[in-house]
Amino acid sequence: MAVNENPGVYYSGSYWNDLPAVRMYLNKRATGDESTTWIDHAVRLRGKPFEKALFLNCGNGWVERDWLHAGAIKSAVGVDYSEPLLDEARASAVGLPIEYHQIDTNLAVFPGEGYDLIVNHAAGHHVTRVDAVLRSLSQLLSPDGWFVNWDYVGPHRNQYGWPQWAEAHRLNNRAPAPLKQRMRYPDLASMIATDPTEAIHSELFLETLNRYFVPIYDRAVGGWVAYLLLTGNASLLDANPTILDPWVAEVLERDANAAATGNTLFRYVIACPKPAALDDQTQLNAWAEEESNREAGDAASTQYYQQSLKQDLWEMTKNPFDAKMLKPAFYHLVIRRLRNTPAGLRFFDSAIQIISKMRSY
Repeated sequence: MAVNENPGVYYSGSYWNDLPAVRMYLNKRATGDESTTWIDHAVRLRGKPFEKALFLNCGNGWVERDWLHAGAIKSAVGVDYSEPLLDEARASAVGLPIEYHQIDTNLAVFPGEGYDLIVNHAAGHHVTRVDAVLRSLSQLLSPDGWFVNWDYVGPHRNQYGWPQWAEAHRLNNRAPAPLKQRMRYPDLASMIATDPTEAIHSELFLETLNRYFVPIYDRAVGGWVAYLLLTGNASLLDANPTILDPWVAEVLERDANAAATGNTLFRYVIACPKPAALDDQTQLNAWAEEESNREAGDAASTQYYQQSLKQDLWEMTKNPFDAKMLKPAFYHLVIRRLRNTPAGLRFFDSAIQIISKMRSY
């Protein structure tokens, strides 16, 4: 099972929701009101605060503290694999009704009982044993409890398809020079080395959630192009508002258009347990076997589903193409694929070593 032994990769860099305009956009897409957060929305929809909540892969604990400070929950339990992050969470929760436990979520064994709320905030896309974990959570939650999810549900390992990557590139070409994103296709080998859990089964999460839960509220939050252009673009944070604001507004408008057609990287979903799902033991055994076979076969590489060259080419023929896309197309088809193979990775590692030696003279 994949776990990340290096928590230092979290809470670093710049994200799209560092921008106030993006936060209002996310609120509106999720709740219908740019001033209403997902936390306020969930408790209003519920009609009363939750008694006891479990927070998955809680990290430094900011999410459960936000729920508490909003008066949405009365007590919380946070679980995470990283002791350093849990130490931060405990230090920031002094005096608050929160307890923390160090566990590997993939083991699907959670502390405590009596939960009427489970919160998955950007945690599910780091889970390897998706079926086992969601099955366990459905049994842990009270019959009238809610499972509230705000998570990345886009392509595994951020291996974006050509239509999405090309759309983001074309929009980036329109950006004012100081605001252009330096677009680099997520390199699979580098991602696995940095965090072997990142988006490991992001494409499976909603499908698997629907096995054990019944969604009662579901919204496409967006990110199809906005996440690619506004995350990791540090120049935006110090930009002149007269240049920044119109550009961000244009990006978010395009992003909203994409979300309206079902193209989204993030979803906000509230769901209730589906007890009947646990009655069919034959089906449960089949799902468990499917998951075990998948993890046994791919545990060594943790790369899982690689898109074929044929699929890449098919996507390109079905979408507009222009001269400005030659460079990203070359990277998408050739460099990306080479770097995602053992032989190609050895080639690039050797090239980097040679270049480093040349620079040292």
